[in-house]
Amino acid sequence: MSHGPEYNEVEFPLIEQLNLMGWQHQVGDIHVPALTERESFKQTLLEGRLREAVRRINAPLYPWLDDSHVSEAVSQLTRLPTGVMGLLPVNAHLTGLLLDGVQVTGPDGKGHTVRFIDFRNLDRNDFLAINQFRVDPPGYVAGKGYIIPDVVLFVNGIPLVVVECKAPNVTSPMEHAVNDLLGYQNLRGSAEAEGVERFFHTVQLLVGTSFYRAVLGTVGARAEGFLTWKDTYPFTREEVQAGLGKPQLHPQQVLAAGVLHPRTLLDLLENFTLTDPRSKRVARYQQYRAVRKALARLQAGETRLLGAELDGRGGVIWHTQGSGKSLTMMFLVRAIRTVPELRPFKIVVVTDRRDLERQLAGTARAAGEPFTVAKGVRQLNAALAQPGAGFVFGMIQKMKGQTGDDFDPQQAVLNDSPDILVLVDEAHRSHTNAQHAHLRAALPNAALIGFTGTPIIKGQAKKTHEIFGPMIDTYTILQSQEDRATVPILYEGRTVNAFLKDGQSLDGLFDTFFDELSDEARQKLQQKYGTMGDLLEAPRLIALKARDMLLHYASQVLPNGFKAQVVAHSRRAAVEYHKAFKKAQAELVEELETLNPMFLSLPPEKLARLDERTRALVLAHPHRERLSRLEFAPVISAGPTDPPEWAEWTDPAKQETRIGDGGQFKNPKHPLGILIVKSMLLTGFDAPVEQALYLDRNIRNHELLQAIARVNRTYPGKRHGLVVDYYGVGHHLAQALSDYTQTDVVGAMTSIKDTLPLLEAAHHEATRIFTEAGLPLEAREDGVNLLADAKLRAEFKVKLRTFLNALDTVLPRPEALRFVKDAAHLSSIRDTARQVYQDDAEDEVLGAGEKVRALIAQYVDASGVQVKVPRIEVLDPNFGEQVSGYTSKRTQAAAMEHAARHFINLHLEEDPIYYRKLSEKLEELLRQHQEHWEALVEALFAFYQELQAGRPADSTGLDPQTEAPLFSLLLDAQPGKGDDISDDHRQRLIKGTTTIVQELRKRTAIPDFWRNAVQQKQARGWLVRHLDMQDLVGFEACEKTADELMNLARRLHPTWTEAGRPTPTPSPLQSGA
Repeated sequence: MSHGPEYNEVEFPLIEQLNLMGWQHQVGDIHVPALTERESFKQTLLEGRLREAVRRINAPLYPWLDDSHVSEAVSQLTRLPTGVMGLLPVNAHLTGLLLDGVQVTGPDGKGHTVRFIDFRNLDRNDFLAINQFRVDPPGYVAGKGYIIPDVVLFVNGIPLVVVECKAPNVTSPMEHAVNDLLGYQNLRGSAEAEGVERFFHTVQLLVGTSFYRAVLGTVGARAEGFLTWKDTYPFTREEVQAGLGKPQLHPQQVLAAGVLHPRTLLDLLENFTLTDPRSKRVARYQQYRAVRKALARLQAGETRLLGAELDGRGGVIWHTQGSGKSLTMMFLVRAIRTVPELRPFKIVVVTDRRDLERQLAGTARAAGEPFTVAKGVRQLNAALAQPGAGFVFGMIQKMKGQTGDDFDPQQAVLNDSPDILVLVDEAHRSHTNAQHAHLRAALPNAALIGFTGTPIIKGQAKKTHEIFGPMIDTYTILQSQEDRATVPILYEGRTVNAFLKDGQSLDGLFDTFFDELSDEARQKLQQKYGTMGDLLEAPRLIALKARDMLLHYASQVLPNGFKAQVVAHSRRAAVEYHKAFKKAQAELVEELETLNPMFLSLPPEKLARLDERTRALVLAHPHRERLSRLEFAPVISAGPTDPPEWAEWTDPAKQETRIGDGGQFKNPKHPLGILIVKSMLLTGFDAPVEQALYLDRNIRNHELLQAIARVNRTYPGKRHGLVVDYYGVGHHLAQALSDYTQTDVVGAMTSIKDTLPLLEAAHHEATRIFTEAGLPLEAREDGVNLLADAKLRAEFKVKLRTFLNALDTVLPRPEALRFVKDAAHLSSIRDTARQVYQDDAEDEVLGAGEKVRALIAQYVDASGVQVKVPRIEVLDPNFGEQVSGYTSKRTQAAAMEHAARHFINLHLEEDPIYYRKLSEKLEELLRQHQEHWEALVEALFAFYQELQAGRPADSTGLDPQTEAPLFSLLLDAQPGKGDDISDDHRQRLIKGTTTIVQELRKRTAIPDFWRNAVQQKQARGWLVRHLDMQDLVGFEACEKTADELMNLARRLHPTWTEAGRPTPTPSPLQSGA
């Protein structure tokens, strides 16, 4: 059997690599379930292998285990508790059973834990890969409807990994692979079930691959949750290359080596996958690598008790902000509890992260260990002094005791056990010399691992390594952006008429801020606001900045549905900002309502000549209704002398409502769009919907890196974060980051001015396809004809998306407006091509943000360019006019050809034989008139009249819509396709068709027939017997023909119902069913 490039270049190399790693391989079969060790394609477990594995794993512990006990265990994987339903809730329940085992009743009448997977003894498990593994949905009878994943990985007969392969030469292979994986799970939003959700109840990981690209996701993940895996750890790349006999590795080989090795896969399932009824997450490659490196050091490093000068078991893990540092800590703790020699360790977590506390509390409960969250010095000291394992949460500031000259490390010891591990969150800022001295004195023999989301400052690197140990693992800002684990951050400096760069003298600032006042008035004001801090809290200055921030937000952030944070100089300034925003909101909405309509109709090249504020108003105008509902909220800590009205912003319960998980700010539909803070939320606050950070105080080094990381989280449609600087930090950005090694902060922030060359390059690439062919962008149909090749269309689609994304980033800067005209023309070409070639439906301005769409629409209104082109439909009475709307005969022919293909494919299952013949006729027309566009157009118009007329009545007397399709199927099942059958046999087929239609219409009229597998099975059984007894088809064709007739009946059921629903009473023929 010959195979295509998908199998030869992707699927087969993957199977070969799996074989080398210890997986057995079995070739799948889509016709005979027994060839994949099942009685039916509806079965998702390989029960024979599963039962054998249960015996093999558990018999050494339970010699009494027999078939009944095995059945009791296996049934718990197939019978769900009442109330557990839905893909992720069921998956979470069954994942728990895979990890923890199930209870079966032993001879003693007690419950005993039986496990399905042996995580400690790899050789007790069975690893099997099956390619082309067919799975049928419940109630399936015939036709399409089933799924065939390319490769499924089973552990002990349980499907854990599903791989979808795509040929490297297809367009957008990863998009198609991930889209198929979503469809298999019924996650594409289709009105009808298109996959088999039940199959994924035990599946953990999903892989999409085209060999040269490969991504990893989890069950239930959205498309953007599929990311690359770039490391082969614990194997070196050289080891993998040698094992494969290859000079270099490609992404599929890296992912397979790093994820799908049997030992690694079970490790990921046990220690590195978080599952709950709402989501499923697996570690990224840097998290897995860091945890495994840390475990290796904990096990191999020397302790001080063994003579080491410094404890050799610790170190520092630097993973940039937004890359999942807290999850890495969680994975480390889970993994420690599965290593026998590390299980006795007391784990001390130094952090103020509540979410981390909640996650680790669950781990502690599962392990049956004590869990203490220390609220003060005494409670922390008591928990640390307690011998034995357990979890302790505390903050380093609470670890105080003796101070000054009286400090005696010997008297400060709380616990001298070496079986203590201290995990320090934000290690770069938590440890002054005194704090470290207290910690080390209290726990002199503990191992310390520091986690940091920012690089180590150059001057502190030596000291940090002395405290914790050498670096364990690094994951930089740039690596995170390249992996799409975070988005790049753009920097924009802003000025208002009351704002100068950092470093200006206070006198100079006052002279500029209040230049319209007399010298005497300015002097009095300066006496009132005598310091820079007082000035930054001045209501007038805050009001000016708030007006500018709000217009910036309304024109650049709000249109794409994102949110923002303002960093104020003080708590008082934060409250003042809230007042200023409310006032600015009312003024801006009123200004937008009264904006001169002339501005709204200007083409982009004229809009570019206007002042910045007017341009911003034009962009904000379509969003004035959302702007009017916008809410603002300060989030500040409480103080003992706060005014009573500040309680609204300091109350913890109200803060939780606004910023907690599932809170108002994290909900993209809630109008709370701007938070105002001083220091709160600048660390540890994750809100992916946040895009912009407005800075109005001086921050530098780790605080700056942590603050800007609030906007680097990934989110659908979010291509970058934005830091807007009103203080002047960016004017000294190099100085603000100068204490770091340069390579450590590459990619931290990029000036928005530097994005213009990227826009120019993207514009060049998108237009080059046409300019190199000598086509002006205004020649829409010529451009469409150029895109007749599907591969070129796919290339253009990618380049246009890149160009529109770059344009969205730079807008509304005037330098970007000159590109809007070409964006409109290119979008017009793309949209017309989509209609002509009947490509999949998509946004008419694919991938573009709301800013780009609005400006293109404005250009279209001003210039008359046609961007949105209606799809040509065969049955549209205006079909001829629509086709004639294209001036080129070639374009007309292409539009009709692809519309005909689309129409035939759409109706193929309603009358398979008739539409198959039409398809063959279309191909013959195209062959006859190849490149002769006028003759082809004329022939296609005649063909369209045939399509529009539909299937004509014929000499059989059968109804063309409700009966003739079944007759064609019976005729096609005859030897020679029925070309030379006798008149008697033809009449028998006509009569048989009438009987079959009557019977199937009666049966399918029974309520919920198509959801009732028993009723469907009975109907199919009757068909097989009837076909055989009436000699309508040969005996060997009865089964296949019955399947085809059942599938056709499903498709014709709505037509039968519209023609008059028969009375749903059993027929005489049903009594033998």
